[in-house]
Amino acid sequence: MEINLQIQKKKAGENALVVVNGVDFPFCWIPPGEFTMGSPRTKHKVVLTDGFWLLATQVTQKQWFSVTGESPSHFQGENRPVESVSWFDCQEYVKRLNALAPQGTRFCLPTEAEWEYACRAGTTGDYGGTGDADEMGWYNKDWDWESMHTRDVAQKKPNAWGLYDMHGNVAEWR
Repeated sequence: MEINLQIQKKKAGENALVVVNGVDFPFCWIPPGEFTMGSPRTKHKVVLTDGFWLLATQVTQKQWFSVTGESPSHFQGENRPVESVSWFDCQEYVKRLNALAPQGTRFCLPTEAEWEYACRAGTTGDYGGTGDADEMGWYNKDWDWESMHTRDVAQKKPNAWGLYDMHGNVAEWR
């Protein structure tokens, strides 16, 4: 396994590549900062004092398989996001990924605040990046049952920090 997440002068969206069992895991640097989190009824200020690395896309089936040797997804495709997994499945995945990592490297799921901050990427509108949900992500706006499946990651525009599919493509926990 090759891991290099030690970039000196980190700028928002700066990339680092982690290779696990021959499979690429591209990460983006998310700088420390503050933002307004929540919906109009629940808005509150959040300050993140530490920056962090976040995978540039949802975990793909190829990445999941490289760590677990399993493919739990209903909508198969090595570049599609993993779905049909629970929060507990993801915790086990992270545990296995950490077992493969060199000492001093620790992977984890982002907190809700970290995820929303990364999704917004410095914007204040409803959708990070361009502000246009159609440009930024996959979602079933017309409730067309034929289109209710995942798609390969990174097919839409990334946000300002290089993160893809922050709006749609896969449902939350099963």
